[in-house]
Amino acid sequence: MKNLVSMIEAVKGCQFANITFVSDSGIPQYVLGKGNKVFSIIRTDCQLNYSYENAVNNRLAKQGDDKNFVAQSLSWGQWVEGQENKLIEHKGSLYLRYYEVANADRGRAWFVNGRYATAEEFQKIMDYLKSKKTDSNRQTEVGLVENQVKPKVVKLVNVLRLAANGCEWDRLTTAPDGVSTVAMAYSAQ
Repeated sequence: MKNLVSMIEAVKGCQFANITFVSDSGIPQYVLGKGNKVFSIIRTDCQLNYSYENAVNNRLAKQGDDKNFVAQSLSWGQWVEGQENKLIEHKGSLYLRYYEVANADRGRAWFVNGRYATAEEFQKIMDYLKSKKTDSNRQTEVGLVENQVKPKVVKLVNVLRLAANGCEWDRLTTAPDGVSTVAMAYSAQ
């Protein structure tokens, strides 16, 4: 984990990156039945060290609007000193803030209780996700509806791989059985 933090700290300026991480996915137990833990492994293109406030104001300027958006302070956690826009500390854990890029090359594998989801389980998950109402984020309050800047966070212990600025950190290379080892460990949490 120390090498991952060092890599993130070394990112200067806004950098394009590719990240792979484990996510709890937010699928309630009733979708597949009690006792079934659903999670996913996500891979996506993103940007690191990106200023949310600057990004929103740049988008407003492109639309011909005044650049008057002021980002609120974090509603949880604190920026790690010297790592603002990258690392957040909350209750003893570190989180990486990233921004998914428009038209990101994104992949997701679904797991149920540490194994790949069956076709039937996958269909139930997709049906649930289609039925869920998606809300636009806070930017709609300032008039942005297209090309929104979408800040996201991931707990560092859930990061499996990060590639940025010609460097790569990969937890899977140290796992004897790759993804299945990580998946089993995550489902046991």
